[in-house]
Amino acid sequence: MSMNFTRINDGHVCKCLRNCVENYEDLFLRRIDNKNKLHIRDFRTHHERNKTSEGGCDNLCGNRGLSIEIFNEESLAATINQIQVTRQFNPQSSRKHVAIFRLREGAGIVKHTPNQIVYNKNHYDLFKSDEFSLDFEPWTSLFLLKMFEIDEKYKQEKESDIFTIADNYQVFHFDEFPILFSGTNIYGNRILGSLISEDEDGYLFHYMHFLVTDKEYVLFTKGVSTYRDLLLKKQLIYIVEKTINGELNQNFIIDVNLIPAEYLPLEKSFCPNVQSVLGLNYSFSLQGKLADVYSAIPKVAASITTSIESIFLNLLKPLNIPSIDPKLLLTVPSEGSFKINFRITVDRKGQLPLFFGNQDESIQEYVQNFIEYLLNDFTSETELLLEREANLNKVDFEDLGIDKESKYSKKITSKLANVYQSIGLPYSKSAEQKTMSSILKSVDHLDKIGEEIGKGFIQIEVLGHDNNDKDISIGLINADFAEEIVEQIQYIEEYGKVVEIDDEYQQYNLQIYDLNTDTRKGTAHIKNKYVDDIWDKPKIKIIGDSNLIKSTFTESLHLNKFITVSAKAKSVNGKFTYMDILFER
Repeated sequence: MSMNFTRINDGHVCKCLRNCVENYEDLFLRRIDNKNKLHIRDFRTHHERNKTSEGGCDNLCGNRGLSIEIFNEESLAATINQIQVTRQFNPQSSRKHVAIFRLREGAGIVKHTPNQIVYNKNHYDLFKSDEFSLDFEPWTSLFLLKMFEIDEKYKQEKESDIFTIADNYQVFHFDEFPILFSGTNIYGNRILGSLISEDEDGYLFHYMHFLVTDKEYVLFTKGVSTYRDLLLKKQLIYIVEKTINGELNQNFIIDVNLIPAEYLPLEKSFCPNVQSVLGLNYSFSLQGKLADVYSAIPKVAASITTSIESIFLNLLKPLNIPSIDPKLLLTVPSEGSFKINFRITVDRKGQLPLFFGNQDESIQEYVQNFIEYLLNDFTSETELLLEREANLNKVDFEDLGIDKESKYSKKITSKLANVYQSIGLPYSKSAEQKTMSSILKSVDHLDKIGEEIGKGFIQIEVLGHDNNDKDISIGLINADFAEEIVEQIQYIEEYGKVVEIDDEYQQYNLQIYDLNTDTRKGTAHIKNKYVDDIWDKPKIKIIGDSNLIKSTFTESLHLNKFITVSAKAKSVNGKFTYMDILFER
């Protein structure tokens, strides 16, 4: 049967119909709107909705083709999962159901979708003929809902540069259109946003934007906080109405409480796992204070750089195996606010195996997961790791139990096992010993970094880089994180040992040799409580909020002077490890 394609071919010279075939046997599926009745709008292309095409024939032909999929168990499961993820962030998404159909003869021709961003063997483009009509039955579909109305008094005459994404745009979930995304405004503040709804005809789209702190952003992207949790903590939300081509139609700044409950994201609206395997380049971005003008105190920058270097060298120790020769390089510092950059190179040793290369994905995954584990998971699994280390030499390695659902098992041992497997070696007890040692030693270096917080910066954002050299946030080292690390180090030091803690403040004679007057933390020299010729080096914290400048504490620091203080001390096996010191005038 001959078919006409004037709507496809009009106004261009692209060969959109090349390699297309007629297919009247296979079942196809497409997400649709109304479960009671199939509408012609369910099969309307982007071109028919007046979306413009940019970027050549691939985009033009994609705009004039209709996305469909071969119906099978795999495509149906993937489609249902897509619907479920979308609804977490956009409960009013209209396309909640699926039509399963065969094309009638003469309805159009199909071809496997070319140049897909993410390859999908089930995805096809349908090029409708001029005679296309709805001559098939839907399987199921959904009811349409209109966008809730907003009082005109909230309307903005121009875009708010506080809530408008100007840079670093990243899509976390895409479902024909961006559903969940992030970016930064012109001031560098982070913004999260999502699609709320589209009008019945699909010409106008409504989005909401709101500001998040760096910490909130990291907790969301790492699956700790939900999108709903973050949204409900905010006061003001920016509502944006755009055309299908992204042109601003109107916008509003409203109180979050004005959003109807049915339009709020769902309870389990965790960030989809969209982070790809990162390369072997990492940046540590100092932020706040001097760092915001691209500067750092030399001594502080040197101390942080040395500690970061030690962490990387620790994580590379388990990779010191035949055929792999990893090296760490410090690369040129960059702005933003003040970045310290590292690159890992991995060379082959000898002739084996030939398939192994510098950018082997298993090593990239291991490095990425090691850093993520230290920054986001370690503090919740300290006891588990210490128990595992204590039992490492007591039982056969194969019998050594560990929670298979632990982050340590998923992010560390499994990723290292993949590296060893890639070169034909088993992950052994000796490798595990190196791994445990690497983690626990790295925590000490994180503690040293934490001691520098406040000295010209307030936090460090750790960034990896994807294949497009785009910054991907991995975690934050800030005052709260530093406190958690101190607590875990104390727990490690005390594990299986005798711990003594003063009930009341007592008099101690000591000399302070390191003190951060912003965080009020430091280190002191004090004689061991049992042996006179042994000196302990407990960490200290000065309780109170009085200014420490020109106090007895800074006098002790600068003049190497011993002072008598009132303090509650902690000792482990007779060694002073920590002291809370009372500020006394």
